[in-house]
Amino acid sequence: MHPILFRVGSFPIHVYSLTFAAGIILCAGLSVRRAEFEKLNADRMLQGLFVGIIAIFFASKAMDIAVNWRTYRLDPASLTKIGYGHVFYGGYLGAVIFASLFYRIAKQPVLRFLDIAATYMPLGLALHRAVGCFCAGCCFGRPTTLPWGVRFPPAAPATATFGPVPVHPTQLYEAAAVLLMFPALLAWRRLPRRQPGELIALQIAWYAVARFAIEFVRGDDDRGQYGPLSTSQWIGVGMLLVAGGLALNAWRLRRAAAMPAAETPA
Repeated sequence: MHPILFRVGSFPIHVYSLTFAAGIILCAGLSVRRAEFEKLNADRMLQGLFVGIIAIFFASKAMDIAVNWRTYRLDPASLTKIGYGHVFYGGYLGAVIFASLFYRIAKQPVLRFLDIAATYMPLGLALHRAVGCFCAGCCFGRPTTLPWGVRFPPAAPATATFGPVPVHPTQLYEAAAVLLMFPALLAWRRLPRRQPGELIALQIAWYAVARFAIEFVRGDDDRGQYGPLSTSQWIGVGMLLVAGGLALNAWRLRRAAAMPAAETPA
């Protein structure tokens, strides 16, 4: 664990924040380039991404407040501590919803823009999880006896929770899952008769399933538990329904495109 990369005077530069920014820049750059290749409005692509980035910050914080409202109620001052307390799913949902609204208001093909961003999002997330979260020691797993278990230093949240024992490197599990998603998205992009919305549907479904499984070995239980499932698992179930709706819409578009045109009467 190495949360601080270096300091500028007394100001610390955190690995977590740096990889978060680097992941966004990587995703945005590749997305704009792809929009240009597909003859879409690259400026609108970038503007929508900017709206999504702003939404990530506020929506991720809002979901943390919703999940841990008892903590915030007992310590209202923590509402102003914006440096921590952000939930990925909140940020993801906020980015998709507000970027979609922007593209719709701008009269742009919403699903085509979302498909592009969905293709490259795994690269940014993998970088953030594998380097940022792992170095910060957050998003840690439960104790394990598996040979790849990771023993974090005394100052780490995992050690404070479970003691100096090896835990599942859940940050690396998720990074591996989304890295595998990337070539799958690229391969799907090359399929003939691909319809708008298929790539974002595949990305949503893939991540929801992977995250659902990883949640069983996550150790940071302050994320919320409702009945047999965690907050993220319940959200994942909802996300699968959304992916199913997008897939159904794409199937209808493909079916309509395959139907022969009606003959024009003489």
